[in-house]
Amino acid sequence: MSYEIKISSSININKPQKELFGIVMDWDAQKNWIPFTTVKPFKTQANKVGDQISAFTGIGRIGFLDTMTISKWQYPEICEVKHTGKFIKGKGIFAVSSVDSNSAKFEWTEITTLPLGRLGIVLLPFAWLISKASLEFSLKRLEKHIKKSN
Repeated sequence: MSYEIKISSSININKPQKELFGIVMDWDAQKNWIPFTTVKPFKTQANKVGDQISAFTGIGRIGFLDTMTISKWQYPEICEVKHTGKFIKGKGIFAVSSVDSNSAKFEWTEITTLPLGRLGIVLLPFAWLISKASLEFSLKRLEKHIKKSN
């Protein structure tokens, strides 16, 4: 039996939808706002269903590799990935919706199958809190990154 954990966080950013989508989908630049994570597409661009990316989260050599395949791509609204790594299974969703002509809402959702069997279930509350805090921290860093880039 497997259990899933769903974490979601969102933020409104003073950028038009298409521009914000381009910023959040710049895989190489995600290291500027997702702490301790380096994302790389397997090709020069990862912008269609079937394209693959990898993300290493950690410090130095200590960490884990998260491989993903894009399962849904609707420019400039949504990118959904299927996590295919050894440790992380599930899906991630980046959704950008227009608030008005000058701003958009970015929502990041992760639906992850808990690893570690029964131990994963015991650790669920802790994992949820850490994951939620990590998403919210990343979104605040994204906002600062965008302000600094202006």
